[in-house]
Amino acid sequence: MKALWKWILALAAALLIAVPSAAADTANRAAGYFDNTRAVLLLPAAGRSGYAASFMDRQLGRIFRYPYYRLVETADAPAGPDAMRAAAVSAGADIAVWPVAVRFDQYSQYPMFGDRDPVIVTHAELRIYYWEDGMDNVKSIGTRYFDAELEGPDTRPEYILDEMWKRLLKQFPYRRIPTDRSTNLSGTVTAPSAETDAAEEKAPKAETPEAASPAPETAPAAEKASA
Repeated sequence: MKALWKWILALAAALLIAVPSAAADTANRAAGYFDNTRAVLLLPAAGRSGYAASFMDRQLGRIFRYPYYRLVETADAPAGPDAMRAAAVSAGADIAVWPVAVRFDQYSQYPMFGDRDPVIVTHAELRIYYWEDGMDNVKSIGTRYFDAELEGPDTRPEYILDEMWKRLLKQFPYRRIPTDRSTNLSGTVTAPSAETDAAEEKAPKAETPEAASPAPETAPAAEKASA
């Protein structure tokens, strides 16, 4: 009888452990996430320029979206880049990203002499700090911009920020559709180069015309002369 009660208690304990796990799996499926969807701690952009910070928030929000990325939150925002790793681990994130609009200043500069039009002087700097599971330290990329020219389309803040963002994207390792790893969301994750190599090995190799049909034998020169 005691053995039966022990068996019943063990079964009950197993069910109590399994139920939360099954509930979590159901919630993930209901939310539409996949096994290989990466959790991202995307921190709000910091900086003196609210306009540039909002621009960076919008651009990064377009990258880290369903189905390849899932945004997570943290209760305590890190005080700086050095605290990003701890915040990401605490939030259960695979990737942490913190954009910073270091500077975006524009002002008119009038010539000292003459009646020439003023020029628009622009000083700008954008930086992105990022960390990924497996990295020992937080990494960063950045770009700067300086120009002084007559007011026109090239002096508009949105144009300048767009040009700076293009430079940043060349250094940033994450894309809307991942290029740093395979896009397989439910199977084995491999590097993109490994997938390409495997596909090339499976693909049949086309024979060249020379290999498909051997060249006809040529008659000796003496036979051609006699003919």
